[in-house]
Amino acid sequence: MIDTFREVYNCDTIHAWGMTETSPLGSINQPKARHDELSSAEIVALRCTQGRPPFGVDLRIVGEEGAEQPRDGVAQGELHIRGHWVVDTYFGEDQNALTDDGWFDTGDIASLDADGFMTIRDRSKDLIKSGGEWISSVALENIAVSHPCIVLAAAIAARHEKWGERPVIVAVRAEGAELDESDLIAYFRGKVVSWQIPDAVIFVDKIPVNGAGKMLKTSLRKNYGNVLIEGTMCS
Repeated sequence: MIDTFREVYNCDTIHAWGMTETSPLGSINQPKARHDELSSAEIVALRCTQGRPPFGVDLRIVGEEGAEQPRDGVAQGELHIRGHWVVDTYFGEDQNALTDDGWFDTGDIASLDADGFMTIRDRSKDLIKSGGEWISSVALENIAVSHPCIVLAAAIAARHEKWGERPVIVAVRAEGAELDESDLIAYFRGKVVSWQIPDAVIFVDKIPVNGAGKMLKTSLRKNYGNVLIEGTMCS
């Protein structure tokens, strides 16, 4: 999309992130002056991050044990945000919505680099934990929909007897496409490490979405969460 807007419409895109709870801007992608020396490919990679927080907003990432993670662009953790206009309580609720030390847990998994640029990796509830290692559903979905025969795809965690969970792709083919399961699985090779390649692909006519257009993964997990154990769709 970034390439298309630049090449076809001579227009730069600005990536941003936020939530209703952040009123709403949490970060915006504006390269720093020193990034002028980057190559076009490096600039595009930078533009694909969600950017840095505006004045008055702080971000951090926290690991499973509650320790703040390094800002190296690699370490991942729960994304927390704080600021004067970030929610502290929800309307009609008495319970504080913040952590004990005053941060709001966004429910996202992210990384931060040394310049403060933040990259959303996944929603914490959508991560796939296989053999104790995390797999990003977003990364798998991006690969799947980059295939010209796929118009929509969701990566879900399916229960597995040995590894606990394994990734399964639920996908909608483009009209007239004849892509099969083995072809799409092969498409992942070389794009992710071998143990992150999905175990199965389920082709469907449509994927359920909510009013905001977000895929209802809870419904997909309910229907297909046992497919690797039972070999069939769940009831």
